[in-house]
Amino acid sequence: AVLLALAQGNFDVAAAAVVNPATRAKDVVDAMEQLYNMTYTWTDERRATADSLDFVQRAPEVARSQTPLLLVVGEEDDISGLPK
Repeated sequence: AVLLALAQGNFDVAAAAVVNPATRAKDVVDAMEQLYNMTYTWTDERRATADSLDFVQRAPEVARSQTPLLLVVGEEDDISGLPK
């Protein structure tokens, strides 16, 4: 929610911090597929939603706010934001 709010410019804060954030929705879905041994069906609408939650691609939008941002990611955390 913090990354989305920063990307959308919805609020003005002095600084922000996120701990083990899910920076790409698609990575979370991929991890859930593996964890639960299932296949997620991607539609155009679902891809568009996932793209809107790709904060690696949206980094320029997040940075535009010029809000100092602390990202805390553990050594053993997966790219999805979930523990390995």
